[in-house]
Order: sequence, then structure tokens, then C-alpha cells
Amino acid sequence: MRKIHLVCLYSLFYFSGLAQKEIKIPAAQYIKISSKDSLVKLPEHIKNQLSRIFPQENKVNKNLRLLLAKNSKNESMNAGRWIAARQQQDIYQVSLSGLVSKYIGETEKNLEQVFSRAEAKNWILYFDEADDLFGKRTETNTAEEQERNKTIEFFIKKLNGYKGTVLVSCS
Repeated sequence: MRKIHLVCLYSLFYFSGLAQKEIKIPAAQYIKISSKDSLVKLPEHIKNQLSRIFPQENKVNKNLRLLLAKNSKNESMNAGRWIAARQQQDIYQVSLSGLVSKYIGETEKNLEQVFSRAEAKNWILYFDEADDLFGKRTETNTAEEQERNKTIEFFIKKLNGYKGTVLVSCS
């Protein structure tokens, strides 16, 4: 009787420890923004466009959605850092290619975790490699295409419901 009781206590402590751990998402990383990020190197025409969207520092634009069509990955990320410094928020950079799974429902589960974590921390969401998720939305009946369309619809729904800035970068 005593052994069973000890095993139950051990499993209780073990599972309570799991509940307290923060979920790690391998395709995502947290980026702490500093005031120096407002000085990142950006081409002048990009800074001018962003300055029209963010006319002054410390002015937070909630629910802002920007699509960054990048010339280079570095330029796109620098634009994201500049925006984050302007809004005085940190970035949660997510590689969408790393979230997409071949298993049904797994991509949606990964996206749910990303959006929940970012909203809880009040981070700017920066989705990189979005062209891996978005493709040609088709009207086919194959299970693979139906699942892809369902995933895209789920992503757009979460994007619309997110209370914060979202940057989506495509090549």
C-alpha cells in the first residue's frame, strides 16, 4: 500500500512540474528590443514608409497588420526591430516553415500556442517565411488541399483575433 502511495505522489509532483514549464516552440524565438533598435540600418525609403505608419515614438498602434515583402531577410527583420523599438515592445519571431506539420491538426495546434503565448506577453508577432504556409488556395477535393485551406483559414482567423501588432514577411 505504501509503494502505491509514493508512486502517486511522485507522478503528482512530476506532472505539476510539467505544468509550470514554459512551452518551447522550436520554430519561434523571443527577441528583446532595446532603444538601439530604433537606429537599425534601413534604406531611407523604407524608413520613410514606416515613419508615416508610426509618426512618433511611444505611440502604440494596436491591431496593426503589415505585410513585409522583403528584398532580404535581414532588411525585413530590421524593419520589424525598428517597429518594435518604436512601439516599445518585444518581438516573437516565428518561422512559419517550422510550424507547418504534415500531421492533421498539428499546424493549428502550433499556431494556437504561438498566438496564446504572444498575447499573454504582449509581444509583436513577426511571422517569417509566410509563403510556406500561404500558397495557392484552391477549390480541389484532395484531402491535402482541403487541410491546407483549413490551416490558412485558421491562421487568418487567429490573425484577425490577435490584439496586437502582427508583421508577416514573405519573399
